[in-house]
Amino acid sequence: MKNGLLRFAAVVAAAAVMWGGAAVCRAAGPRVVLLDPKVHGDGAGSLAAAVADMLVTRVSAKGAEVVRRTGEDVADAAAALDSAGAAALVKWSISVFGDDVSIDISVYRRGGGAPRGVYASMKRAELIPAMESLAARLASEGLGLAVPGTPGGGAAAPAPAPAPAPAPPGPAKTPGGADEAAAAPPSPVDPLGPETVLWKGEGIEPADAAMGDVDGDGSDEIVVVEYDKVHLFKHDGRAMKLVATVDGEDGSFAVTVADINRNGRAEVFVSAYAEYVKSYVLEWNGDTLVKTADRLDWFFRAVDVPRRGLRLFGQKTDFHGMRTGYVHEIAWSGSGYVRGGRAGLPPRTDLFSFAYMEDDEGRLVTLVRNSDTLSIDVYDEEGKRLLAGSKKYGGTLNYYTGDYGTDATDSIEALEEQIRGGPLWIRVPQKIQWLGGPYALVARNKRGPLDIFKKHSGFKSSELVLLHWDGIGLREVYTTPELPAYTVSVMAGDVDGDGRTEAVALGADGLEALWGGVRSYLTGFAVRY
Repeated sequence: MKNGLLRFAAVVAAAAVMWGGAAVCRAAGPRVVLLDPKVHGDGAGSLAAAVADMLVTRVSAKGAEVVRRTGEDVADAAAALDSAGAAALVKWSISVFGDDVSIDISVYRRGGGAPRGVYASMKRAELIPAMESLAARLASEGLGLAVPGTPGGGAAAPAPAPAPAPAPPGPAKTPGGADEAAAAPPSPVDPLGPETVLWKGEGIEPADAAMGDVDGDGSDEIVVVEYDKVHLFKHDGRAMKLVATVDGEDGSFAVTVADINRNGRAEVFVSAYAEYVKSYVLEWNGDTLVKTADRLDWFFRAVDVPRRGLRLFGQKTDFHGMRTGYVHEIAWSGSGYVRGGRAGLPPRTDLFSFAYMEDDEGRLVTLVRNSDTLSIDVYDEEGKRLLAGSKKYGGTLNYYTGDYGTDATDSIEALEEQIRGGPLWIRVPQKIQWLGGPYALVARNKRGPLDIFKKHSGFKSSELVLLHWDGIGLREVYTTPELPAYTVSVMAGDVDGDGRTEAVALGADGLEALWGGVRSYLTGFAVRY
């Protein structure tokens, strides 16, 4: 069965927000609206009132005119900014768990774009000493004010003009060309900027994609798999080009790229299942991709392991073709791929649903997508669960057929279950390490309406989320603007050879033809920082 790509539709509703009078702490700089915080935990309410007073005083001293609004819950930030005549709107929360306090701030600036996040975690006794630093970060990172001692800070400067709206998606930029001439250095505040459409094309129904240096020239290529085909794309400095298409095995559903045999060219590992596991390996021969191994009974995935680099892992299936058993490292023996040691993962961990990262202190932690809650749990090196996540991530239309019975209703129910519980493609690009430590880049696909003819729903849009583990919680540091497509896979690398790392999301949307066929489109978003 081929991967089904469903039509999507988006409905946008705007809400008007009425503003009443409120206390104003005046300064010569931009007007900032500070909303009431959301409070979580015992004693958080009294702390919130004190923190709000301290933020107002300290942020005002750094050049902003702070307006406090009480008793209001703002849904439309743009309308609220217009109504208040403000340059920025601040939503925030304070959470208290025992002696630990967490303050999470989202700043919505005039001109649109995703909110800028500022957060801090501390002990109760550290709260007052930490307020000056937090206010400085809010003024600098959130509001764009020049604050001495912060990134980009210096002598006090006049308040900047409201931030312009992000540039709309356009053609890929040419290194050295007019679009690149005014490029600024990577910003530690807004790491993932406006997306750039790398490539669009009809006729491909993508199951998965991966990035790596397949031809050994020092820049990364993108490999896309369909049900029975493999495509290789390369950026030529101006645009993304299709350089090779080869036949694969039926049931290809996942791809990963890594140089495991250490010959300077990354191998392409394709996981395939149709009646039985028949995964295979492709390699670049100078002209095209050629098969170097086939009928392998493992599913494969390359994972970045801190202090060890990229490593290949594998998992086998049970009698019904479902991924079960332990995840093992896969090694190159000199003549083939062999099973190595068992990965130290929690029981029932799926091969496609985990990632390693280090915390701010350099300790190894493991992110695992919980198959029951569809959220991300965090474990330490000893296997102790540090966090039971609550927010859902991932969501995929990627599935392979199993023995679900012959009744059509059974097949529909099975497909619906695969859509709800599909694997989470976690990527932890170790090159993206500003703001104090490594981050996890994940996709969050948003479900569309029910299709009454197909009896199930698909995804209408998606967004990329940057996650950071601070030892207490898994924070959403940044969320991209909504992408008008279902995200198939998320990658990070230097796709256009300009020396900078891009976060790339491969998305797909489809229009069902009159007689039931699917016309699909593949779009790559280079979301730069």
